[in-house]
Amino acid sequence: MANLGGLNQNATRESVSKVVAGRYRIISQLGAGGMGVAYRAWDHRSERPVVVKLPSREVLMRQAGPERFRREIFSMLILAEHPSVVPVIDHCQSDPDPFVAMRFLPGGSLQDRQRKDTARVLQAMQPKTLWLWLPDVASALDFIHSKGVVHRDIKPANFFFDGLWRVFVGDFGIAKFMGESDDQDGGSWDPRTFGEISSQWTITTGGQLGTLAYMAPEQFEKNQDVNGRVDQYALAVTIYEWLAGSRPFTAKESQALMRQHRVSAPPPLPQQQWEIPTSLRQALERALSKNPQDRFSTCAELCQALLADIPLFTDDKNVARLLCPQCKTILKLPSAARGQRGKCTRCLTPMVVADDLGALWLVGESHGGTH
Repeated sequence: MANLGGLNQNATRESVSKVVAGRYRIISQLGAGGMGVAYRAWDHRSERPVVVKLPSREVLMRQAGPERFRREIFSMLILAEHPSVVPVIDHCQSDPDPFVAMRFLPGGSLQDRQRKDTARVLQAMQPKTLWLWLPDVASALDFIHSKGVVHRDIKPANFFFDGLWRVFVGDFGIAKFMGESDDQDGGSWDPRTFGEISSQWTITTGGQLGTLAYMAPEQFEKNQDVNGRVDQYALAVTIYEWLAGSRPFTAKESQALMRQHRVSAPPPLPQQQWEIPTSLRQALERALSKNPQDRFSTCAELCQALLADIPLFTDDKNVARLLCPQCKTILKLPSAARGQRGKCTRCLTPMVVADDLGALWLVGESHGGTH
């Protein structure tokens, strides 16, 4: 493959226009996870956007970092057999430049799709909308667990959509094989070091990794042997946030937030203008149990209990929801927009819609420009 000329060493704007493996031209950074940096890239073979993930500078500097990144690629290849796990297009696990290329999902994340007010504050979603994503996510998580893997970073930002509400679980940067020793993760994090920490940060606590706001109580115990119920707990926090517009535990100081996860009962879902069935409330409370043995055996069982008294709901298949690459607004496009050019209704950026509604890109991206 082509040498990246320092691309792996710098997750910065200097990466733009670099080419990976002679095929993927980096366009912009999408985000950074526990083990690497994800970039929006143009695939010159398929002539459409893809996501390319490269190990970050910090990972490469860590003794076990490159190997950990290769293990992420390995786990993704195993798990991509499931239709609701982000598909892998291409990969290279060898030194000096490992990478993984994945399907670009233009519908944004679950976090993007949650309603927000004019101040961008999350708003509660109707229970019926769980039908649009929860069954497929639960199925994917149970498949992941059946392969002996724990995701450990389940949260709204790691559920991705195509244009038509089809959901995919992604970002396996801190996934762990069950029974794997904690010291293979590398690094450590001492909560006494910080007074306040972003609940969205991916951290290590006593050898365990995760995003603090969604971590199960047992993840704060040193050398705890975690299993799929860790992901179920995080999924329950995600569901609570979807339905309430806020997470059940919201302390800003790190130790206080960990203490809430360990000992505090989650507050009841707030009353909304729509009815929330008792069965849903009870199922969510069970999935948020402090003792993992008190939770459901599988995520599918949780899903079934949650949706037991909610009528089946489907979305309009003639409308695609695609994320503007420029301003991150979710755009509702009719099926007639297939293969057409247009402008974002918010930022007025010119863009192109793929013939299958499976991608959205800025005019000129295919030729290295953005205009």
